[in-house]
Amino acid sequence: MNTGRENMIYIYLILFGLWCIGVKVLAPKTKGVLGERKVAGILRRLPEGNYRVINNVLLRRKQGNTVQIDHIVVSVYGVFVIETKNISGLIVGNDFSEQWVKYMYRLKYPFFSPTRQNYGHIKALGELLELPGDKLISIVVFLPGARLRVKSRVPVVYAKHLNKTIRSYKTEKLDSAQVRAVESRIRSLNICSKKAMKRHVKRVAKQSRRHRT
Repeated sequence: MNTGRENMIYIYLILFGLWCIGVKVLAPKTKGVLGERKVAGILRRLPEGNYRVINNVLLRRKQGNTVQIDHIVVSVYGVFVIETKNISGLIVGNDFSEQWVKYMYRLKYPFFSPTRQNYGHIKALGELLELPGDKLISIVVFLPGARLRVKSRVPVVYAKHLNKTIRSYKTEKLDSAQVRAVESRIRSLNICSKKAMKRHVKRVAKQSRRHRT
């Protein structure tokens, strides 16, 4: 009689284990997607005539590898390249550190510097668009739940301050024709393929594991 009960316990344990694995694997990805959607909603509040917003851009570099950029805002004040982080806890980092650290519940979680990550995005975008670096502006945005203790020349801001940060740039770097050309070029280069995005995510995850080891 106990055999049936023991089997049920084993089944529940296996299901619980699978659930834990699923949460560990899927939760960061889901959280990241939700964060990007929230930021996309915030960017929609920018004056449409002055700022052209393009979300979730996948580009193929000249070397053949791909790069994914969360948000690009094209305006006469420059091309804003935005990296979104939906990470809770105390965030500590600076321009010179390859890794930043999240502190939560007395535990320490290192992650790759988002300012360095976005520098790679800017470099790739500049090469493809043939734009000088002074016309590309890096911004890193954190969603609510993060407490920032960061020293960086690159703007690292809370989501509620994102649009204010973008609109603080007043020096014109592109004319209207260039804005239209840049937006059109980005949209034409954007790889709208779920398969390509999955391959990119898989490659980045593999690189991330190699980097941690």
